[in-house]
Amino acid sequence: MPPSAPVKGVFLGWFPMSLLVRAGHPVFNNTDDGEQRRYPLLTPGQFKSIESWPRYCRPYLSGPVHIIEDYGVAARLTESTDAIWLCSTFAASPEIRAARLAEIPAPNGQKALRFRMMLYSLDRRSLSPAALMLRGMFQDRIRALGHELSDVG
Repeated sequence: MPPSAPVKGVFLGWFPMSLLVRAGHPVFNNTDDGEQRRYPLLTPGQFKSIESWPRYCRPYLSGPVHIIEDYGVAARLTESTDAIWLCSTFAASPEIRAARLAEIPAPNGQKALRFRMMLYSLDRRSLSPAALMLRGMFQDRIRALGHELSDVG
């Protein structure tokens, strides 16, 4: 699609962006004697420099970075090591519900990380019935995941 093509965007929902660790991870014990340890960071792709992230996230993003696109592999590595996984809680909802993974929470008074999930299409075209159905399914599932995970926390 050419960059100048007129597109319209439809908001599907908010996706949380989280720092996930295994149950019992040392970050929950506060036993670092004031010194922040650097844990390996698992991420599905490149991300901007850590200066663009909220201050509370930066220490967790300073370890060696490993790009792992397979979410199943990333989940298993996170469950069995001290690595921190940067991903959406939606991607790890089964592991979170089973209490194998947990989110490093934002400090009180700070907003949790999230990003807008959008559906883009050409402005001059209407969506097909299948695309309309898919859009509705995405919106319903995003809402359901949000409710499921808020019940866990």
